[in-house]
Amino acid sequence: MHILFVICGYISTILTTISYLPQILTVIMHKSGKNISYPYIILIVIDILFYLTYGIGFIVNNNLDAIPILVGSGLQLLSLGILAILKIYFNVTKKKNNKKAPDIIETNNEDTTEEITK
Repeated sequence: MHILFVICGYISTILTTISYLPQILTVIMHKSGKNISYPYIILIVIDILFYLTYGIGFIVNNNLDAIPILVGSGLQLLSLGILAILKIYFNVTKKKNNKKAPDIIETNNEDTTEEITK
């Protein structure tokens, strides 16, 4: 394969992998993954798995030109894994915090009710 195509493959791998970083940073900064849907994550993971299989097919045929495909797919899966873990973590944390909030509100309401009746 011409070196230009291999260079393009590596550049594509780098750009695609970097493209997940702003989303990961946004989820961390806002401590919320509510704008990322689970179907999106699942579909992208399936897509990457097919692409990874495609790259493995090249390697099986002793064509090492697929190395950018394999590296990129692996890094993308890692990035999506981080994104999915952050989404799940912040959803679980938020649910725990929401369960605690009504208890505090009810306690405050009871205290004010007792003060009013006295």
